[in-house]
This record gives sequence, structure tokens and C-alpha cells, in this order.
Amino acid sequence: MSLYIPGTPFYEQVESEGRLFDRNLSHYEGDHLVFKPKRVTPDEVFEAFGRINKYFYSWKSILKRWWRFISTMSAGRNLFKWIFNSLLISFILFKLSIFQRDHAQKKVYPISA
Repeated sequence: MSLYIPGTPFYEQVESEGRLFDRNLSHYEGDHLVFKPKRVTPDEVFEAFGRINKYFYSWKSILKRWWRFISTMSAGRNLFKWIFNSLLISFILFKLSIFQRDHAQKKVYPISA
């Protein structure tokens, strides 16, 4: 989700238009809607956010990213090192993707103003 940063032109614009409703800096992590969008409703923002996350964190997308990454790795001269690195990186990538997928599905908050 889009965030404003105090002192930036975007912040000044949102504030001058009266669309700023959440000044709690702990909500600036991308899981909270902190200002009223201009052309869409907050519900539409949350719906689009959910669709994007569902696509980005689908198994198909995760596997495509994994394959692109693995296919760019060169085995070089040491096949054992390449296999080890591929397995280690694959494990990390899948664990991180699963964590991020779970976070994206469960940790989007409604408007708190």
C-alpha cells in the first residue's frame, strides 16, 4: 500500500487535501491504509491488495521465481558446491516465500481512524 512520508511533497498534498487520517508511525509498514485514496474506496484498495498478493504468492509465481533464480546460477567448476548452494538457496527462498505469503494473507488491517 502507498505510504506518505512526512516532509515529502506527497505528504503535503495528502495533508492539504484533508485525506490524511492516520499519523501513527507504527502503521507505516504497508499493512495499514493511512490516508483516503482519491479515486477508489478503501474497500477497493483492500480488494486489489488481496488479489495482487494472491497472484504474487501463488505457488505458480513462487515456482517461476525459483526457477528463474536457479537457472541463472552457474555450476562452474565445483558441481558439489553448486548443488549445495542450490539446495540452500531453494530452502531459504521457499521458507521466506511461505512466511511472506502467510503475512500478506493475514496481516492487512482495516482502517483504524
